[in-house]
Amino acid sequence: MQTSLSLKDISKKYNAIIRGWSNYIGRFYKNEMENVFRHINSALQRLGAKEVQTSREAVEPMRG
Repeated sequence: MQTSLSLKDISKKYNAIIRGWSNYIGRFYKNEMENVFRHINSALQRLGAKEVQTSREAVEPMRG
């Protein structure tokens, strides 16, 4: 997932959509929703790791 949005921006943008999926589809297809949530979580973890790495790279030159 390549994006210029921060994790906070992504959560604001997609939280209601994912919650709606969970409420509607999760009622009938719980196992399928678990797979969807696993995929979403792994994508967010990768994005979060990149965000942390980028912030560390930005701080390194300041430390001297």
